[in-house]
Amino acid sequence: MKSKRFISCMLLSVCVLCLSGCEKDASDTILGKWELKERAFPEGELQPVEPSGYTEYLPDGILRTYSYDLKTFTPADKMYWLVRDSLFVSMLNPGEDDVNQGTVFRYSFVNGKTMVLEVERYLGKWFTLEMKPVIYVYKKK
Repeated sequence: MKSKRFISCMLLSVCVLCLSGCEKDASDTILGKWELKERAFPEGELQPVEPSGYTEYLPDGILRTYSYDLKTFTPADKMYWLVRDSLFVSMLNPGEDDVNQGTVFRYSFVNGKTMVLEVERYLGKWFTLEMKPVIYVYKKK
């Protein structure tokens, strides 16, 4: 009886290890190019969005945005980092007139090809603004 219980525990442990090893870490999943496909403002429904560019998350924590119209990256690179289920995005070199210097999102991934970002708050020079949820849905490019 004890050997059956031991074998069952071992099999369960192996299954858990295999399944957890198959799932990519969020810091790996976020890397790459993402296009905004849908957006919902507070208490609204998701609406399709025609992508005007893409956002690229680089391994060194830099986030940059490419414009299809301008055919170039925007000059204001940002940095990002993940903490638990929150994504922090901050301007690298905020100027004197930049009031919003960062944003905190709650994030989730669907099959590693869809990223859902929900704005939690804006971080400003002189304020922190709590937000009603604004939701952005990105698809991996």
